[in-house]
Amino acid sequence: VDWAVKNVKRFLWSEAHCYSKELWLGGISDCGYEDMNGKVAVLDFKSSKEVYLSQFWQCVAYAIQIEENGLYTPDGELLFKLEKPIDYVSILPFGMDKPEVQSNFDMVGGKEAIKAMVVLYKKLN
Repeated sequence: VDWAVKNVKRFLWSEAHCYSKELWLGGISDCGYEDMNGKVAVLDFKSSKEVYLSQFWQCVAYAIQIEENGLYTPDGELLFKLEKPIDYVSILPFGMDKPEVQSNFDMVGGKEAIKAMVVLYKKLN
């Protein structure tokens, strides 16, 4: 709560569905917010005791899907589309002794990683 009061101007969504036709991906994003500087971020809650790069990449995959098609209800009703790209992704590892939000700002590299993962997955399967 303290982190949110200090860093979040407003929360934008919670448990919203997203998908990408281009990458043939789908998921449910835990949360999104606009920070105090007007930047938009995807936030994911993890039960782990630390943050892993793969967790950031999962959020980047959500960002790709959200930017492509917007956010949806479980029934497929469009909630809204963002007016601008997602600026970064954040993880809150609540399994940590003193949980603190950690962020990754490399959206270009993250998007390249996701696209490479999809290509490798398709080649292997």
